[in-house]
Amino acid sequence: GALVLLEKDGLPGAEKGSMAHPDTLKAFIDYGAANWPAEKYDLILLNHGGGPALGWGMDEVFTREDGPQIMSLPEICGALKDGAVEHFDFISFYACLMGSVEVAAALSPYTDTLIFSEENLPGHGVEYNGMLEMLREDPRTDSFLLGRRMVDDTIESFQTDELDKNMSATYSVIDTKNLVRRLVPELAVLSDILYREA
Repeated sequence: GALVLLEKDGLPGAEKGSMAHPDTLKAFIDYGAANWPAEKYDLILLNHGGGPALGWGMDEVFTREDGPQIMSLPEICGALKDGAVEHFDFISFYACLMGSVEVAAALSPYTDTLIFSEENLPGHGVEYNGMLEMLREDPRTDSFLLGRRMVDDTIESFQTDELDKNMSATYSVIDTKNLVRRLVPELAVLSDILYREA
């Protein structure tokens, strides 16, 4: 029930400091994989989000020396590609505006399941207890079912929390492989039609 300081000098590999730097995300993934090896990995990312155009992970304390205060979608993909974990059962963004086809298509090589929001999210946070109970009962539980439990419990918590019940929010779980196989080709056709007719 207490916080334990794991590294007094900071996370090895994250010397650039900013949470918005892809080296920091990669260092976090590498550190977890090296110190707690597992058969399955999940990645939960909480912070501000700006969707596929801006990215995720604004750091309000440490600035990036190269300018941006948020990690772009290509930078997120680079950190995942170069990190010690090849594939995550699920990646969850509790961040506004990350739920888009572009984000899902870009991250599909790195995860089977994405949990994210198409809209703004209240500061309340995710309800993890139900999902963790499912994992405790059966560590092989399908990632989509875990995501669905997180989404259902979180949306229910919005409706009962006094601060959040008057705020609209979306929170979704998708199968990335299914989306890429079925939706992305149709969007490519639509894009070609719109381009020709524009």
